[in-house]
Amino acid sequence: MILAGVVTLGACAEHTREYDTSQQHFEPRHRFTADLDMYESPSLEPYQETHLFNNGLTSQHPVAGTIPRGFMPYPYPNDTSGYRRAGEEWLNPLESNAKVLEKGEDLFMKFCSHCHGASGEADGSVIMNSKFPPPPSFLEGNSSSGGKLLDLAEGKMFHTITYGKNMMGAHASQLDHNERWMIVSFIKELQSEFIESTSDEPVVAEKLDMTKSERIAAGEGIYMRICIACHQIDGKGIPGAFPPLANSDYLNADIDRAIKIVANGLQGEIVVNGITYNGVMVDNGLTPNEIASVLTFVLNNWDNSGGVVRYEQTKNARD
Repeated sequence: MILAGVVTLGACAEHTREYDTSQQHFEPRHRFTADLDMYESPSLEPYQETHLFNNGLTSQHPVAGTIPRGFMPYPYPNDTSGYRRAGEEWLNPLESNAKVLEKGEDLFMKFCSHCHGASGEADGSVIMNSKFPPPPSFLEGNSSSGGKLLDLAEGKMFHTITYGKNMMGAHASQLDHNERWMIVSFIKELQSEFIESTSDEPVVAEKLDMTKSERIAAGEGIYMRICIACHQIDGKGIPGAFPPLANSDYLNADIDRAIKIVANGLQGEIVVNGITYNGVMVDNGLTPNEIASVLTFVLNNWDNSGGVVRYEQTKNARD
């Protein structure tokens, strides 16, 4: 009992005793308390060399698979398969209430509105005051992967915010898991309001018998909404990724082939102006009349062959 009391007293310092820097040391000192070393404990500086580990470093890397406390791993890879699976399986866990929408709007204004615009119409300050092509409108645009953005699954939106897409960069380092879902919730609310506001508008039938000038004007609007992100405002495309439409030998050689590509998409190698491209173009969901208009616009710009594509040429183009 006496020995135990001595050990206890010897192991504990007085609470009023101040730390003495002269007592700092990096190897254990044998005291009465043997290897307990409770007061003058051995310590290592974070970047100090040490023989305790094989790599000689004091600060060690976390073991493989370590994640920060509270971090939610994202299970889908940055490829077309991951994008598709996210749309099918990755669901928004947040309730779409006033608090979530308010925070989502705040984040959207800080991170997204500069390009996408405050109301999602692709009219942000970066687009209006520079040469960057606009992203598709959340309200009336089509996804570069096909289909209307109004119908885009929440999981695909989350995937795009996480990894980026086309000219949009990744935002996973700026926005945590819940913040990305809050932005998705806000975008979906914008879309719901748009659908509600236009549900009572009468459906206007497409004008099928259009003049050349009418088709060019209509086609320009479609090009600026759907095609510009890949083929660019000057039709020159993106080298190594998206082929040019400007002065394109591939386009001008076979208009019927061009109609089929716009209607059904394209995958595989093509050679345009002597350069090989091997990418994917999706079916963007254009109507036959829209296909006629956008091709007429392209053919009559950037030193292409001119002419008019008629509705009769495109109405049966889909496979």
